[in-house]
Amino acid sequence: MASFTEGEVRQLLSSIEDNRNAHDWRLSPSGMRWGEVVGLRWQMLTWVPVH
Repeated sequence: MASFTEGEVRQLLSSIEDNRNAHDWRLSPSGMRWGEVVGLRWQMLTWVPVH
């Protein structure tokens, strides 16, 4: 599994300053899963059967 270098993380963080989701992008390299970044809880999900 490849990971970002320190330079790549710095480049990412400097390029998102004007992005409306900048807070999400700042947390992403921390190792948090996407659901944790956005504050998703299991009870928020609607389960739909797949046929």
